[in-house]
Amino acid sequence: VVDDAILYAVETGARIINMSFSIGQNPAVDAAIQFAYEQYECVLIAASGNSGGAVSYPAKHSCVIAVGATDSNDIRPEWSNHGPELEVVAPGVEILSTRPNSNYSSQNTDTSFTAPHVSGIVALLLSTNPDLTPDEIREIMQSTVEDKGEPRFDEYYGYGRVNAYKALKYALEHYGGMITKSFTIPPGETWTFQPGVTLKFADDVSLTVNGVVTVQGTSTEPIIFTSSSSQSLARLLVWNSG
Repeated sequence: VVDDAILYAVETGARIINMSFSIGQNPAVDAAIQFAYEQYECVLIAASGNSGGAVSYPAKHSCVIAVGATDSNDIRPEWSNHGPELEVVAPGVEILSTRPNSNYSSQNTDTSFTAPHVSGIVALLLSTNPDLTPDEIREIMQSTVEDKGEPRFDEYYGYGRVNAYKALKYALEHYGGMITKSFTIPPGETWTFQPGVTLKFADDVSLTVNGVVTVQGTSTEPIIFTSSSSQSLARLLVWNSG
């Protein structure tokens, strides 16, 4: 059933599959996950599990982003599964839900509620740049977490606790994308755009810089700011001359 669901999802256009469940390892599910990842560039996210033991399946599959839990103090609960396959952690304790008869209670405390946090961040990234690949999204997530536990990576927190703002900032700086809402870079903050990045602005959308914008383009890989409007084709090409 799970393999059929994965294949149905990708064949109907899904780019993100959230798997807030654990099952026994299955060759058919293995094949479906591999197919979705390689042929459809689908991002698959799964809950690490709630037994306090090893990362469960399908989270431990190499093509899946395994997500563990943290509480409101950014501390991993003992029941959150861990291991070398764990990639990131996200809030998973006392999570409000639309689940029937749900409130702040034990039923809202498990890694089933952590994976959707990551799926939501991935959706945000793809909404600005649908050309991002699963490997690029993984790199973005790993590079923008709040480091917890041992430095860089450990088997209890993975690379760290996810941060949606940092992920979006990093994605725009390194891969570009479409800006659909006006925003302001606040004082004291620096955005550094890398060579070859193209930023497209929807109609009537602006970027206000109260902080600092640094451009790292070159004459062969300029940074391009352009309007998405067919009525306005003006472009600003920027590169570092020094």
